[in-house]
Amino acid sequence: MDTNKRIITEKEWCVYIVGESLEMMCAQCDNLKERADLADMEYSNFLKACKMKRHITLDTYRRCVSAFDKDVVIFHSPKGVIDYLKIGYKKNRVYTTIAKEDIIPLLYALQMEQVEKMMLNSYWFSRYLEDQPESLGKILKHSKNPQLLHLMERK
Repeated sequence: MDTNKRIITEKEWCVYIVGESLEMMCAQCDNLKERADLADMEYSNFLKACKMKRHITLDTYRRCVSAFDKDVVIFHSPKGVIDYLKIGYKKNRVYTTIAKEDIIPLLYALQMEQVEKMMLNSYWFSRYLEDQPESLGKILKHSKNPQLLHLMERK
């Protein structure tokens, strides 16, 4: 047995779905046969695919999701960022769902460094403009940005 082989934990095996899973969409649907037809799948195969077993292909997943008039977005996040979320129930170690409103902290965590830099730059820029108010006029005058040019015209 290879003792150097990395053990993958349950958390690492999981796919995180924002919003409803296919199983949830099926449970809320009145006419699953129509949805299976929209996915161009046999009814029984459609139901099996919507149960989200381990070996569902991306194409099958896309077809099932599109039958519910939704798109698929695959989003890779750095390891550990998902820890910002309060993860609930896991389905058979393959996936778990995340409430739509809970994804905002994750996106914020991914962009935190850029947001902090932008806020710091904005702070220093506003301090500079307080000390050198004539600089704003020069910046606006030489700008090619239509929104900034509009500000210049309002003066």
